[in-house]
Amino acid sequence: MPGKRLRFVALGAAVVAAAGIVVWALWPAAPGTGGQPPIAGHVSTFEPADSVRPAPDIAFLDGAGNAVRLADFKGQVVLLNFWATWCGPCRREMPSLDRLAAAVAEEDITVLALSIDARGLEVIRPFYDERAIANLPIYMDPDSGVYSAFGVWNMPTTVVIDRDGREAGRLIGPAEWDSADALRLLRWYAAKG
Repeated sequence: MPGKRLRFVALGAAVVAAAGIVVWALWPAAPGTGGQPPIAGHVSTFEPADSVRPAPDIAFLDGAGNAVRLADFKGQVVLLNFWATWCGPCRREMPSLDRLAAAVAEEDITVLALSIDARGLEVIRPFYDERAIANLPIYMDPDSGVYSAFGVWNMPTTVVIDRDGREAGRLIGPAEWDSADALRLLRWYAAKG
């Protein structure tokens, strides 16, 4: 009898161990571990890209009127935010983008706020002064060429571009970009190398 009991206990232990392995293997990974970006809280509506594709490399202008391309930022994770001075949610979001730019200034993350205002500096510079935007360089897309190339239809829209110049995902609508949630998301992409 003792031998049967011992075999029964050993069999039971093996079944429990096997069940534990199956549960562990099938259990979903915590957000941000493995191959999934940490999408939560203030960036919970971020949608990772379905497929890897290069971001459109259309020229836009910096605050001095010089042509700039996304390829100029290769090697950086780029948070590309489409905004305009006439867009209420954009106006409310810009201070958080400015704080984010300051927070990641020493990292391989670039915050690129791209205005689609047709009147360019005439309206952007007073807006920056009014909101005390100090950490975001001025970038302009006055003919909305970049905006159209990215297929953006709602404002604000923010696109995350990985170090290789590929669209990693986007968030439509405003977000608190200087939040711990947003920083965790961007740093996850930066850590992917």
